[in-house]
Amino acid sequence: MLLTVRDVEAELQLGRTRTYELLRSGSIPVVRVGRALRVPRDALRRWVDEQTA
Repeated sequence: MLLTVRDVEAELQLGRTRTYELLRSGSIPVVRVGRALRVPRDALRRWVDEQTA
């Protein structure tokens, strides 16, 4: 399942600016659907696990 940027903000409890910084830097994997950014749920979970390990 793909998450929107707002979904990622809510999951990580981050603001819009910080979330976009992480997405643009490539820290969190992103899939482009047209002009929209989407984040695979599994990839976000892996990223969180890596950050907390």
